[in-house]
Amino acid sequence: MSLSKLPPRMEAHQKKMQEKAEQEQTNEAAQGPQFAFRPPLSKKVPDFKRLHKEFAAKLERNKSAMKLTVPKAFNFHERKFDPSLRKHLDQEN
Repeated sequence: MSLSKLPPRMEAHQKKMQEKAEQEQTNEAAQGPQFAFRPPLSKKVPDFKRLHKEFAAKLERNKSAMKLTVPKAFNFHERKFDPSLRKHLDQEN
């Protein structure tokens, strides 16, 4: 076991990772302390007037595309001449 070693490709990768870790440690020491918390970057304020105009235009387009309701005249006192209704009334009396 003491004479065994990694395959050449894995050994090269391991050396590369060790060098990378050492380089990161030296970079951290040179840069100073690194903070884990970073506040979120502020976002650009939206143009609310433009957004409102676009929304209103979209509503108007949708409104004009809809079919209008056509009212029908009605009469509460209209007589119904339905023969089946007449039979039902005759059976009750």
